[in-house]
Amino acid sequence: MQKSLIVVLITGLIVAIFAVLNAEPVTVNVIFTKFTMSQAIVILVSVIFGALAMFMLNAFQVMKLKKQVKQLSKKLIDADAKLAKQSVVEEAPLPMSTQQTKYDDEAEQQKITELDSTKPESREEYDSK
Repeated sequence: MQKSLIVVLITGLIVAIFAVLNAEPVTVNVIFTKFTMSQAIVILVSVIFGALAMFMLNAFQVMKLKKQVKQLSKKLIDADAKLAKQSVVEEAPLPMSTQQTKYDDEAEQQKITELDSTKPESREEYDSK
């Protein structure tokens, strides 16, 4: 905001200096009349009309964009509501590393079970082996 204000002020100063340096009287032909005035006034009035035209064009563009934002916000709210209604959570498949860990755990459990079955039940069985 401050940068644009500085640019506008500098531009205005340049236009004012240019207008004052060109202060000779000129004849202006408007559709039905002719009149004579200072060239500085003609330059300043032209700059003011140009600035007003740009302001109006910008205002229309801003209004159009605000309308578009409002429409898109409404669509987003509707989509969020629809998504909330569909909140069915499906169980995702486990990643490969998790599946592998699961199989490794099963294999280890099987080895422990096999070792337990070969383990002697009593001290006498142990001594006899």
